[in-house]
Formats: sequence, C-alpha cells, structure tokens
Amino acid sequence: MKVISRLLDIVKWIFILALIFLIFLNVMSNPKGPGLFGLKGYSVLSNSMQPVFSAGDYLVDFQTDYEDLEIGNIITFQLDNQLIVTHRIADRIYDGYVTKGDANEFVDEFIATPESYVAKYVFHIPYLGQILIWLSHPLVFVAFCFIIAIGLLYGHFKERRQNSEK
Repeated sequence: MKVISRLLDIVKWIFILALIFLIFLNVMSNPKGPGLFGLKGYSVLSNSMQPVFSAGDYLVDFQTDYEDLEIGNIITFQLDNQLIVTHRIADRIYDGYVTKGDANEFVDEFIATPESYVAKYVFHIPYLGQILIWLSHPLVFVAFCFIIAIGLLYGHFKERRQNSEK
C-alpha cells in the first residue's frame, strides 16, 4: 500500500510540474516575446491543418532563424490584425513565404515575412488546447482552482491526521 501511495505522489508532482511549465509557456508565448527557452505554445482554433493537427490541439513551436526555414516547414506567424496563423510553407517569393493550410484548397493571401514570423512548429498535444480554451473562461478557471484547492487541503489534512495517529 505504501508503494502505491508513493507512486501516486510521484504522478501528482509530475502533473503539477507539467501544469506549472504549461502555464509559464502560455504566459511567455507572446508572438514578439522571447518564449520559454525558445518554446512557444498556442491553441489551435481551426481545422485548416488537418490531418497534421486539428482545432482544440495545442501546438509547441520553437524559435528558429527565419533564414533557416524551408518549403514544407510548418511555421507560426502573426497577421496585422493580431491573428496568429500556423500553416505550411508552400513557396518562397522575394519578400517572404507563401503559406497554405494542408486542408485548404488555395494558398493564403498573406505572406509570412521576417517581421510576422514567430516560430517553427515542433509538435502538438491533441485536445490540450481545448482544455486551455475552456480554462480561459473566468467561471471555469475559478471552478478549476477551487477543485485543486480542495484536493490540496484534503491531502494536507489527511497527512496531518495520519501523523497524529502515529
């Protein structure tokens, strides 16, 4: 029983550390900011890149030099209206890259320039973006924090009770 309890504690702490990392990654993911160790994370809002990733997935990008990009790379860039887009490079032209969503029929009407470039796609985590979108709603966030607080209090008082019985 002690081994199972220890394993659950380890899993709990791994989860908490992953959650803290994810929070910092989101906070540091401003398109013009430094990122977290060069990493940036974004929730996917459309299905334009299916089957690679879908709406509700969470993307992790890494900041690489614009000059190192190649046709076929998936990149994230920011449009003038502050919209963040992650699409595949379809072609290179004199002032930037032409991009296209894998599920879209036509190339994008905008060009990914050095000024708009944010980072290069590395991997995605299915469905995590949807959870983060839900957590961005104030009532859901408060309920989530309340549940975590209750769990922490329960664990604290359970441990105190066990120590007092010894």
